[in-house]
Amino acid sequence: MITLENVTVDTLGLGNRRIQWEVVPTHEDLNLFLLDVYRAEAPGALSEFDLVVSGLSVLDGTYIDSGLQRMDYSTNRQIYYYLNVLDTGTAETSLEGPYVMESEPDYASNEILRRYGIFFDNPRYQVRTFYVLKKRTWGNQCSCIDDVTQEPRNENCTICYGTGIVGGYFNPIAVRGMRSDKPSRQMINLFGAWQDTNVFFKLENTVKVIPGDYIVDEHNERYLIEGPVNHLQKGIYTLMSNVRAKTVSKSDPIYRYGMIEELGGTEEEIIISGNEIAVFNGTSSYMEIIDNDLLSFLNGSFSITGWFELNNAPPGPSISETISQTVCDDEGLYEAESITLSNGNVFMAYSDYTNIYASYNIITQSGTEVTGPIVLENTMGSVFSVTQLTNNNIFICYASGPDSSKPAKYALVDESGTLLAGPIAVPGITYSNYFGCTKTNNGNIFVVYSDPDDGNKGKFIILDNSINLIFGPTTFHSNVTYYQRVSLLQNGNIFLSYSNQSDNRGEFVIYSQAGALIKSATIFETNPVYDLWSSILVGGNIIIVYGTTSDSSGKFTIYDENGNIIKTPTTFESGGASYYNSVAPTLDDRAVIVYQNPSSYYTSCVIVDSEGTITQSSFNINTNETYDSHITLLGNGNVMILYDVYDGVDTAILQVYDVIGQYQPLLVKDDKSLNHEWILVYDNSGNIHIRIIGSNNNFIGKYYNYPINGELHHYAITYNGNNSSDGINLYIDNNLVQSIPNNLGIYTPPINTSLNVFIGKWANSFFAGKARDIKIFNKALSSADINQEYALGNYRVGIVANYKLHEDTNDYGRYSLHGINTDIIFTQE
Repeated sequence: MITLENVTVDTLGLGNRRIQWEVVPTHEDLNLFLLDVYRAEAPGALSEFDLVVSGLSVLDGTYIDSGLQRMDYSTNRQIYYYLNVLDTGTAETSLEGPYVMESEPDYASNEILRRYGIFFDNPRYQVRTFYVLKKRTWGNQCSCIDDVTQEPRNENCTICYGTGIVGGYFNPIAVRGMRSDKPSRQMINLFGAWQDTNVFFKLENTVKVIPGDYIVDEHNERYLIEGPVNHLQKGIYTLMSNVRAKTVSKSDPIYRYGMIEELGGTEEEIIISGNEIAVFNGTSSYMEIIDNDLLSFLNGSFSITGWFELNNAPPGPSISETISQTVCDDEGLYEAESITLSNGNVFMAYSDYTNIYASYNIITQSGTEVTGPIVLENTMGSVFSVTQLTNNNIFICYASGPDSSKPAKYALVDESGTLLAGPIAVPGITYSNYFGCTKTNNGNIFVVYSDPDDGNKGKFIILDNSINLIFGPTTFHSNVTYYQRVSLLQNGNIFLSYSNQSDNRGEFVIYSQAGALIKSATIFETNPVYDLWSSILVGGNIIIVYGTTSDSSGKFTIYDENGNIIKTPTTFESGGASYYNSVAPTLDDRAVIVYQNPSSYYTSCVIVDSEGTITQSSFNINTNETYDSHITLLGNGNVMILYDVYDGVDTAILQVYDVIGQYQPLLVKDDKSLNHEWILVYDNSGNIHIRIIGSNNNFIGKYYNYPINGELHHYAITYNGNNSSDGINLYIDNNLVQSIPNNLGIYTPPINTSLNVFIGKWANSFFAGKARDIKIFNKALSSADINQEYALGNYRVGIVANYKLHEDTNDYGRYSLHGINTDIIFTQE
């Protein structure tokens, strides 16, 4: 008989109860065990409980009890559950429980259910747009804050609107209103007729709201969210919210917070001093500032301010630029694997190609060395696999030695690069030819491998973070298995993919983190596979990349976290079999595939989205004979690609690429061939990027998520130069949204006065929207300076350029704009 553990009961929106369980690791066949669920509102004997469902598989791990949906949620209630396990082979049963979770009053959900019958009886709000006004919880402190209590002294303050933070609220997010026919994505539904009391909203697939936020309709009625707020979430995503709100009096200062012009917001936020606006069509028009000798001051402090309106998302994603290229080991690398650490650095384990010594190295996100290369042992290491544990130590497992029967070893290293333990034998494993490892959500380590002592069967073990064997070895496949890859799914289960060498095909299985089989062997490729790699995408799907020899190609396939197919095997390389395959996710839920091009032996890339559409076809990132490529997602959204270059000798190279997507450039000082001195761009994921890049390709910068809402917004960038720790500050609409320290300590901006500053253009990318009043200052503006420029547009101390951006093709002359020595040409290409 099996035993259940980690049984929990919680809510899942509108009163549903979710019961979850795990099975204590066992060698029993879990397919033989069924589960019955019983429910009651008081503890007692099983005979006093109602049978809710019978015949569940214990492998399901979850049951949603939806029989409570229409009950009254206005009072606390306790719901108890028994779980009865049946062994269908022996007819033996085991009763576990009762389990209980005390519910909280859910007035909002209860009222929505009560009004469900008049849900659409509200013509005023059919096919409308609502706006969510998110309350600020951080930023510059308002002057109305009491120094003693640290609370606002004036709840009617027109600067912070009673929040204590200057600005009070973020810019509004538009969400589609209710429809009369059927629900749609990103909707806000108002239940019942509008009334001057409490109102109730149901939000579907929208921004997560909290008490203190506002919802605004197209009639400029404003509703303060009071709570309670009931969320239904999946991972980081909010699928549905039920909220209670109250209407706000027109005398409330929140009505002075501008939304859009139609809603009666203050116009001074978007109309400053009457300057004209330049309109960019997103395809060919740009403004080019050609008199650049005035920009030689940019070796110190400076600021840039202006207004912009973005009307369209930038076109398709791409790897847009090489940020840096560095030699990370002049003796080459062999069978490397790298991961991004919690402190932002990158850890790589490999053998150098010259001495064939097992080694590791730690480097920054920009490619500079932190420590290493450090030799683990003076012998060959191969099939490296690396994971960072919950205690932040790094676990390395690999096959040691050049012989066919290679001892399985591991080492422990801390984030600074200090070797804590090893290399020593992995508990439970003697030899192995292939390895894969990942940490689990409960802090353990899941290790998969081929066992040459037992016919190269596929096996796994589970270690704790002190490297003690706590489960296994367990055989997951009784045939010869190679190229094992293991990944931690977002639901906490383990996805294990491999090459079934006996049947010449690719397969995967899914296990719980405790070692219980969740999904048995599933075929993902009917041809022989090799050089297999897998990665979890940001949205939760998993991509498997591999080469096939029978049809000489490189392929990928995509599954969801439950093992359901999303994309059938798709060819990304048809010119021959792909080798040294690796894949990494991007922050906008795409994947970058790296491999050796079979025709040129160059390292090549392909980009696909989470549904399997190829968004950027194969292209080469170098023009050398390369091997052992590997790609890692960095914490700043860039990717780092490692590979070995062979040109008579082996050299390990790392390149850092920006893969956020194709940009809409607003303002770029670019020397095209070496560095971007500074850039301000908008990407296809809705991020504003500010970056300042030095002569050695080091940079300081950040991106900030910002909605495309068709409104003019003010930006201000300040840089306190000369290696100041202040770094870069980015203000949007007078609010500090990002502050990035200059922690490189070596930054000196390159100044090339013969090259251009571009407004609305960068290489083959063009801005689509409006811009006005771009100003450059030779000092770092203070928050007070920025406030004056934002509110009045008349700050002048330290100004060296002021570009009004008139929308025509005239040359305005060198001294015609406020006496500034500037020449502007508007060009149509």
